[in-house]
Amino acid sequence: MATRTDTEIMEARLVELWQFHACLYDVSSSTYHDRYARLKSLEEIANELHLTVNEVKVKLASLRTQYGKLIRPKASGSGHKPLSSKQQWIVRHLEFLKTHVTHRSPQTTLRTDTVPDEDTTDSLEEDQMGELSTIDQEQLADICPTSSPDTVETGSSIRPNVKKSKKTTPEENIETAKLELLKQVQSTLSASANADSDDIFGQQVAVELRNIKDKTLKLRVKRKIMNMLYDMQEEEQGSL
Repeated sequence: MATRTDTEIMEARLVELWQFHACLYDVSSSTYHDRYARLKSLEEIANELHLTVNEVKVKLASLRTQYGKLIRPKASGSGHKPLSSKQQWIVRHLEFLKTHVTHRSPQTTLRTDTVPDEDTTDSLEEDQMGELSTIDQEQLADICPTSSPDTVETGSSIRPNVKKSKKTTPEENIETAKLELLKQVQSTLSASANADSDDIFGQQVAVELRNIKDKTLKLRVKRKIMNMLYDMQEEEQGSL
């Protein structure tokens, strides 16, 4: 288990590497819109720190979010808490992001009869915290996989939710095929009431077997059918 010191060392190195990959935060970078370049940068950082790409994404997003919240202008009347040592470290080491962060206009008044408690205030600040001004939906999808809808939507490009059709699972497909097969058998039996039902069923099984082109699979099906027949015959004889 990593100690606090190990984590701090890793984060310091992460921030150091981050600064050298402008495509991950600077819209003026020539590779900012290059998805391959961003992925390559993430992979290089991940390899250097012995992390996965997803772990790097999460850590970058977390640090960026904390930094944006810490430098966000406070609303008048909200008060100021002294920064912890970790918060001071974030503000100092992520200074290179400062020109790439934008904020919403803070509220300047508070209703005295509905002042939120400390936890609620922190939650609201987290929700309203300004993201990097240069992050678009494509960039956000690459760097921050867990972004909220409020982060990626803009006033002029909000798309309505599209209801996707439910995909069927292989098990459901198999069950559907079984039902169709039984319907066909029942239909055949009804049409040939005077014929032997076992013969008709055997013919239907033969038709389905011919639809299986793979010889190995067909052999397995035949073996299973015969094994089931033998098992039922033995069970019937044992009960006599």
